[in-house]
Amino acid sequence: MNSKFQDKFQIMADKIKYATFVLSGILFGIPATKIQEVLELQTIVPVPLSRRTFPGMINLRGQILPVVDLRDHLQLADTESDSEVERQMAVVRFPDGLLTFLIDRVGAIVDVDTALYEEPSETLKSSIREVVNHMCKLDRQILLVLDIDRLARTLTPQLSASA
Repeated sequence: MNSKFQDKFQIMADKIKYATFVLSGILFGIPATKIQEVLELQTIVPVPLSRRTFPGMINLRGQILPVVDLRDHLQLADTESDSEVERQMAVVRFPDGLLTFLIDRVGAIVDVDTALYEEPSETLKSSIREVVNHMCKLDRQILLVLDIDRLARTLTPQLSASA
């Protein structure tokens, strides 16, 4: 392998693509490979006796998917501007299947240099710090990168209790 190719490969290997979204004005990201698709708000069929974090299910082309209100799960407050905005949905791949996240707004796909990773701040709310892998300072804001495996573990007991 020639040196130029190795250098270019190393540069590519040190950047990861994240799909970003906003919840209560905070920018979050998950690895772009975990996103199956992004949807406009779909009709959510309520599930009796389920927790507020799980407002119900959607029918996505014949596949019934649970909906997780990620803002509620992370204990983030509604803001005035949030109530005026039409929320969106992100269908996310987990080891055990698909989940639909109810989010405020879809962001962009960003390439993040792994050298920019920092430990989650101690000032973060514990419900967020528990599922954030690392933080990255971008041009004008901070990206909180969610750890999908940790997030799945925090959701699993609640999903089981809602069923």
